[in-house]
Amino acid sequence: MASSSGSSDHDNPFSAAPVSISVATMQLINIKSHVPMTLGVGDSNFTVGRTFFNIVFRKFGIKDHVDGTVDARAMLLDTEWTQIDTCIVSWLYTMLFAELLSAIVQPHDNTYTVWTSIGSQFLDNIVQRTVQLRQALHALCQGDLTVTKYCNQLKDLADKLRDVGAPLTDQDLIINLLSGLNDKFANCIPTISASRPPMTFLQARSFLLQEEI
Repeated sequence: MASSSGSSDHDNPFSAAPVSISVATMQLINIKSHVPMTLGVGDSNFTVGRTFFNIVFRKFGIKDHVDGTVDARAMLLDTEWTQIDTCIVSWLYTMLFAELLSAIVQPHDNTYTVWTSIGSQFLDNIVQRTVQLRQALHALCQGDLTVTKYCNQLKDLADKLRDVGAPLTDQDLIINLLSGLNDKFANCIPTISASRPPMTFLQARSFLLQEEI
């Protein structure tokens, strides 16, 4: 008689390891329909682009091509794996503007080296970038910005800080949100600050949007 835990694993559709798609399927995929953006040198949307790609890697069961768990050099005799890897390299190249592509392209690139090289273009000089991002965060004020634009700028800086290994807590975001608010929202600060349980950043944003309306 099978154990209850074994039966549970068998019945759980999420317990199985992800299955990689076939080469034939890979060649039919239009990557721009899954990652609707192009990256260039100095772009501020690297976090968004990387998020889209990470979803694609999980969706198609090909994360082992980018996470370093498989050495591409050891897979040279595996035709299926290397063809899939080459397809992903083509995807990545397609999503780069010419200036960034010329900076990272190398003969015989594999997915891991391309993915790592793209990341290095945005994440090198971590200490300097962290200092600059924190300064920008503390200096950010709403001014004439709408609540949506102001919160989006805060979120963008928070995402970039997370990318360089200096993530903010939700309460850090709330503090920065309140400290830079336009004076016309001053009456909202006590409500958000005294909320119990504490508001999340999204809840505070929603509250301010209602006040703005």
